[in-house]
Amino acid sequence: GSGRAGWAAGEVGEAIRLWKRPSWLVAMGFAPDSNATAAPDPGSLYCWVFMQAIGYEPELMALQHKNGWGIFACDAHVILGSDTGEVRGLQVNGIGENPTRMCWSSGVRYACNTQIFIKAYSHIVRKGIYASFAWTVKVDPDSVFFPDRLTPLLKPMDCEKELFLHNNPGFPKMLGPLEVVSRGGMSGYKFRGTQCDTELRNLIDITGEDGWFTDCFEKVLHFTPQVHPEVLHNNEDPNTCYGGQVVFHPFKAPWPFQQCRSNAVGQR
Repeated sequence: GSGRAGWAAGEVGEAIRLWKRPSWLVAMGFAPDSNATAAPDPGSLYCWVFMQAIGYEPELMALQHKNGWGIFACDAHVILGSDTGEVRGLQVNGIGENPTRMCWSSGVRYACNTQIFIKAYSHIVRKGIYASFAWTVKVDPDSVFFPDRLTPLLKPMDCEKELFLHNNPGFPKMLGPLEVVSRGGMSGYKFRGTQCDTELRNLIDITGEDGWFTDCFEKVLHFTPQVHPEVLHNNEDPNTCYGGQVVFHPFKAPWPFQQCRSNAVGQR
């Protein structure tokens, strides 16, 4: 269809914007996936971020919201945070306390943030909105994200299979700036995800979420990886933002974020 419609999912912060597509109308009650019988449009994207209320992330998300960039250009989106409410004009859906802390391993400092993202993925599958779309996409607030570059890559894939994207040739195979899971994969996690909590329990408090979920999806739940390292560009210099990548990362302030995006779309 050619028109747009605004929809609210019945709770504060679960803001959603949908194109009018008849195949989705069956699911507009946002029922769990078992009731969403209509096949989603191939390549349709349900996108989400977890945003911290303090620090640089709200400013970056407000910039993207103002311009219709990133998750706001997906077929539907939601912003998750610790508390429900409004931050910088953005509706946030609260999922509880964020226990993330900084960890050290082999001289490398990283965020031990697995717990909050287990909460986030659990929230997404419990709400069931993902089932109205072919793919669920998590990005970081400091990701310069082009959904229109992701859709053509995903369209030929069977979203009813349990699939997820490898975006990194090293470890972890799925880096956190861009996590892409098929509808079938999200349903698999909904009904079998507790297996990961059990089998990877000892790693929850000492890992980053991308490594933990890579192991969960691939080693525990046996999702089929789709290998596309070309989708992600990890370099904080905005002058390197050239090419057709889906995500450029990390850009933690508005000026380099905008410069990267302009370079990526060819505006010098």
